[in-house]
Order: sequence, then C-alpha cells, then structure tokens
Amino acid sequence: MKKIFTSIAFGAIALMCASSAMAQENLVQNPTFTEWNDQYGRPENWLLYDGEATRVEGTSADTYGVQWLQTGTGKASILQYVNGLTENTKYTVSFDYKLATVNSENSFRNWFRWQDGDRETINKENYVGDDLSVMQPSGYLENSTEWKHMTITVTTPPAGASLEMGFRVYGGSVAQMANPMMVEGSGSGLSDAQAEKTGIYSANGNVYVLSNGVGEVEVYNLLGQLVRTEQVVDGCNELSGLNAGQVYVVRYGDKAQKVVL
Repeated sequence: MKKIFTSIAFGAIALMCASSAMAQENLVQNPTFTEWNDQYGRPENWLLYDGEATRVEGTSADTYGVQWLQTGTGKASILQYVNGLTENTKYTVSFDYKLATVNSENSFRNWFRWQDGDRETINKENYVGDDLSVMQPSGYLENSTEWKHMTITVTTPPAGASLEMGFRVYGGSVAQMANPMMVEGSGSGLSDAQAEKTGIYSANGNVYVLSNGVGEVEVYNLLGQLVRTEQVVDGCNELSGLNAGQVYVVRYGDKAQKVVL
C-alpha cells in the first residue's frame, strides 16, 4: 500500500483521487434493485418473462439483488435494454450470480443481444470477434450456490446502439443476480456519485481510499472473508497487489464499497 497525495486541502485531494480512479458511469438502470414495481412484481427498469421475482439482499453494502423462478414451461427471463451505446466501441459487462435452488443440470446463463438505433436485433454474423460465444453461451454457467462474479468485454458492431441484457433460469431452478454493470472500456463501473459518497474507488488493478485522517481499511471477498487489512493515512491511499478479475468489498470506517479489479 502506498500513499500518493499528501499535504493538500481535503477537497483538492478528492478531485485528484477521483481522477486517478477514473470512475466510470454504470449504464445499467436500477442496478441495485432498490426501486421495485409492485404492480408488475419486478424491479423498475427491468422486464420479466414467464417468472416470479422478489428482491433479496445483495452482495455488498447498500445494494440488493433480484431472485426469480420459472413459472412457464420453458425459461424465465429478466432483462433490460441498455441504450445510448456507441458503435464499434468496447464495453465491459459484469454481474454476480448464484443459484438459490438447483433443480436442473442446466439452470442459468446470460443471454445478450445487440440492437441498432431502431431497436432491431442485429444479425449475429455482424458480431465482432468472439462476442457471440460470451454473449450467448452455448453452455450454461456453473450451478454455484455461492456468489460468482462474471465479467465479459465486448465490442458494439457497426450500427450497434443498444444491448439487450438478459438473464435466464431453466428447469425449475431459482436464480439470484446482483450488481449488474456495463461501462465503456474497462473498469469498476463506479459512478462519480458513488465514489464521492464512499471515498473508495478501483482502477487499473488497484484500490484507492480517500482518507481525512489515520484509519484502518478492511478488504473482504464475496464470501465475507477478510483477506487484507491496511493502515491508511491522510490523503489518497493506493492499495495494490490484490488479485485481478476479483470482486471485493472494501470497508473504511462506516463506509463500504464493492470494487471490481
């Protein structure tokens, strides 16, 4: 761990630390599932097909997840259209999932589709590189009863302006999903508002903690296990050496933030 800014007014440090962390806008609407549509029995800004959904406790502070089960004979899908994308541009999509009930060997997978500006589905032949294999996997994700984190990087095809971000559960199983993110390029998906609220960021494989005094930072994995403790000093502190591609919950005082490396 190293401290990268010292002896500067606290407000100036905040601006510099935020710049270092390159906080990015999460393009997913209602990613914490705190807003719920009781009339239709689903989270706001999300669509639900052939299933029943409930809100559940999520994987980090101040967030919730969504749980849904199949009510039809095929599959139950929950999805959102992420709009306003730029063609020929790289995006990083991530989410956490687990199976609350496993009734089938093939229970859960993501199912994403590109759309153009008229909301027409783009032909799969126009997908870039290996995007199709990770957006619409031929196999199913692991039937894990513990939270798993998934991250994929994809590129919008020519005329790509929207992503149909769908998640499907099969065979009578019950799936849970939390913390869906989509950001341009690659990064944690933290918004500037989140970063300002917690003073905790991630960028370039490191964690940044903005402190106005001496304190202790605790880093937990998604199983709730403490994996690291660091002493921080006044200023913007950098925590390096954590495992790339992992999700952590970082606690500092009464603040906590999920970060993706």
